[in-house]
Amino acid sequence: MIRGERPAAARAYTDALGAPRERLGHMRLQAIARADVEGLADWMLTHGRKRGGAAGTGLGVPSVRATRRLLRLALEDAIAEGKIARNAARYVKVMVGAAKEPESWSASEAGQFLAKAAEDRLHACWRLSLYGLRRGEVCGLMWDDADLPLAG
Repeated sequence: MIRGERPAAARAYTDALGAPRERLGHMRLQAIARADVEGLADWMLTHGRKRGGAAGTGLGVPSVRATRRLLRLALEDAIAEGKIARNAARYVKVMVGAAKEPESWSASEAGQFLAKAAEDRLHACWRLSLYGLRRGEVCGLMWDDADLPLAG
């Protein structure tokens, strides 16, 4: 347990530092180099997932950045305690890879979905979502916002 932290936060820190412990834990603190931390980040981005998806696939950039941040802070504490002279994680950057092209439904796939959803009570919400509105925008719509043609 980390002194002064709530149990949930301490567990989150422990979980986030699992990959560094697994990949670098066999090394002496003084022996950890920037290249080791960069290798850890690369491994996490490509193979680091253990749960919450297919094991062995890559973690997201925010997760890897959070782990690097905690490792950097832990190494700063080791410097303050006189255990090491330099922080190998200080200048490591976690770069964002090429953005994935979002996968969209084709017009026929969207039509099939709307046909199946036609009897659903949320049909109008599904249709608005397909027009590009986000969930909060759909839920926040008021009748005055709708410009509907009058039945003649």
